Amino acid sequence: KTATTANNGTYTVSSVGAGGYTVQASKSGYITSYFNVNVCNTVSNQDANLSTTLSSGTIRIVLTWNGTEDFDSHLEIPGQDSTNEASNSSDKSHLSFNAVQSSAISHSGVSTTTYHLYDTNDYVTLDRDNIDGIVATCTANGNKCGPETMTISKVRSSGAYRYHVHAYSRKGDNTTHIADNGTYVQAFYNDNVTTFYPPSTAGDLWTVFDFDNSSGFTPLNTMSSESDPLKVDDH
Repeated sequence: KTATTANNGTYTVSSVGAGGYTVQASKSGYITSYFNVNVCNTVSNQDANLSTTLSSGTIRIVLTWNGTEDFDSHLEIPGQDSTNEASNSSDKSHLSFNAVQSSAISHSGVSTTTYHLYDTNDYVTLDRDNIDGIVATCTANGNKCGPETMTISKVRSSGAYRYHVHAYSRKGDNTTHIADNGTYVQAFYNDNVTTFYPPSTAGDLWTVFDFDNSSGFTPLNTMSSESDPLKVDDH
């Protein structure tokens, strides 16, 4: 079965038997993406993320979830510095909504500004920070709804990156809300996409993967609990 989207991205695939399927989404100038759908009568709002074709050595990480709970991306960056234990705006090795270059950022989900760490040579950006996931009616003119995106524009030649998803609204609760909200992570790299799904176990902190130049993506897929977002990089 094939279908072409309308100009606004909506699509419909008809006359499909009940079951689970994998959908391939492709567009010129974008990296081909794959996502899973379930067919049972008429099921709507089953969508995918596409990324524009990236320069060699660039990684784009996209976090998707459903509902109005606030989930956050956290990226640990290779290298040590004198403020490595601070995990705030002075920490040059932990990118999250807490540690960004602009002092004007608040956890309000504004999606129109790109945020960097204070180190201008980190080559990592928090492109979009949101306080809601995918919802039927997006608040604040679309500025608060997921997905959430980070980009590594130049992968370091040595050392490992580590990526986490923290359920900020449920921090320290150790519940199953990450898995229960249809959460998944896509990493776009070298014209390929790798998709990660969380385990269906309790935990408000999902440690998703490590990445380095020699081994590529190493799935970790562990669940734990953390009440303080500044300590996510302790995991």
